[in-house]
Amino acid sequence: MKIRLDLKPLSINQCWQGKRYFTPKGKEFRELCLRLIPKKKQLTGLLGIEIIVHLKKAWLKSDVDNFLKPLLDAIVEKGLVEDDRFFTDLTIRKRSAKKDYVEIKIWQI
Repeated sequence: MKIRLDLKPLSINQCWQGKRYFTPKGKEFRELCLRLIPKKKQLTGLLGIEIIVHLKKAWLKSDVDNFLKPLLDAIVEKGLVEDDRFFTDLTIRKRSAKKDYVEIKIWQI
């Protein structure tokens, strides 16, 4: 399964304050992801995922792992996978680009 999201990814630090408070920016990002992620048949079993975050500004200043959780949560909420605990293989990359976007590939192991 391949997905391209034409959006600037939000970091976990922008989505959550403390352990329980979801920020307005986080809610807005989740809603945008849910609109952009196409509805597809749910993948089951053990899964692998590759996420490539393309950023046009300050791409070296952002921690690549901070983009992971908000994207995984949106993928689960959209119903593409039952739970992100089924991801056993994970690759996340960060690249400089002329436009902000995210590429996601998910496969069954």
